Amino acid sequence: SGGAGQPRPRPGGRGRSVKGFPARPEGPLGPWYRKVNETVARAGACTTATDLVERLGEPDAEEAAGDVVLPTQAMAALGSRLRFGEEGAERVLTWIDPYRPARRYRFGIADGRVVGSWVETVRG
Repeated sequence: SGGAGQPRPRPGGRGRSVKGFPARPEGPLGPWYRKVNETVARAGACTTATDLVERLGEPDAEEAAGDVVLPTQAMAALGSRLRFGEEGAERVLTWIDPYRPARRYRFGIADGRVVGSWVETVRG
C-alpha cells in the first residue's frame, strides 16, 4: 500500500476517521464537510504533534518527510520561490477526510513541533 503520492497506513492508524465524526452521518453531507473543515482549521493552531493527535485522533499515516512531496518542493519544480514553512519537517502526519477520501490533511513535524500544514487532493 502507499503508491506514489499515497500515504502508507500507519500501524494502529484509525483509517479514514478524523476524531469525533460518525462513519455514516445522517442528512446531507454539506454540513459535515464544513464541520470537518472547521475542525482541521482549528487544529492548524496546534503547535505540537501531541496537540494534533489530541484534537484529530490518531493519524491515518505517518511518513518521513523525504518520502513526501512538500508544497515548497512542488512550487520550486514550477520555478516558484514561494515558501510555506514546512521545509524543515522531519516527518509528515496525515489525516484522511472521513467523507472525502481523496482529501488529505497533512502536517509537517520537526522535533515534535508543527512546522507547516497543507491540504492535498489525490486523484484516482
